[in-house]
Amino acid sequence: MFLDAFGKLTTCRQIGMGEGPIPWTAVEEYGRAQGMDREELEELHYMMRALDSEYLAYRREREEQRSKKPKR
Repeated sequence: MFLDAFGKLTTCRQIGMGEGPIPWTAVEEYGRAQGMDREELEELHYMMRALDSEYLAYRREREEQRSKKPKR
């Protein structure tokens, strides 16, 4: 359930100079649309923050690796 939610919510992140986190409002709106109660919403927020933090760390690491590669 959480990976499915993350996959859907990741499309809500802002892209500018880099990828930003999934907005709190998007997580809240998604949870309410799913009919979640307050406890379930809190768990959803917690899990989305955890997954999003790992995702963003992974993306930063990949960008750093790309920038270190010699250009042709």
